Parts: sequence; structure tokens; C-alpha cells
Amino acid sequence: MVTFPSYRAHTSMLFKEFKILKCHEIYMYQIGQFIYKYKENMLPPIFSHMFIVNSDIHQYNTRSSHKFLTARFTTDLGKRAMRHSGIAFWNIISDDIGNSLSLPVFKWRFKLYILEKQI
Repeated sequence: MVTFPSYRAHTSMLFKEFKILKCHEIYMYQIGQFIYKYKENMLPPIFSHMFIVNSDIHQYNTRSSHKFLTARFTTDLGKRAMRHSGIAFWNIISDDIGNSLSLPVFKWRFKLYILEKQI
């Protein structure tokens, strides 16, 4: 209504122009924050063993040794779980976003990444 678009105009460009996340992108943004907090030990101790880093399984120095192990599920419900889809998404973001020095910096970089990619 602010930009007076036509009745049948696509909203994707408006979301991008005003830097607003769509529902699915908000979900991924929240998942990203949770995993960042997990990585930086900012969560309660009950979550301390929720994810496994590849370097915990083997000691080889590989490109993905610092990334999280994606849980394997056979059902669609399991594949939508944070331990599968969230980790799969986290592992594709760049390391400079994931290794941000603080939560506010991470949130800013991560939101820009999501807006740029338009997931």
C-alpha cells in the first residue's frame, strides 16, 4: 500500500526493497541465531550435545571438519527438523558470517545474506 503496487503485483521485490524477511526466511533467520548461539555456548546446558561437529568424529583436517554433521532422517518430518534442514542450511553459509564476533554482528550479516539469496 505504501508503494501503490498493482493489484496482482509480485511481492518479492517489495520485500527485498524494504529489507523485510518472508515467513520462511524468518524461520531460517531464527534457526541461524539458535545455531550461532549453540556454537558460541550461549544456550542453556541442556542443548550442549544437540549437534555434532565433524571434527568430533574424525581427526582429519578437511575443508568441512569445522562444520556440523547433518543428521540423517528417512521421513519428511525428520528432514524438516532443525537437526537436518537447519544444519544443512548453516553449513552452506560463508564462514565469515558464521564466525562473527558477536550476536548483533551475526544477525546483521545473516539477514543481509538471506535477503541477498532470497531463499
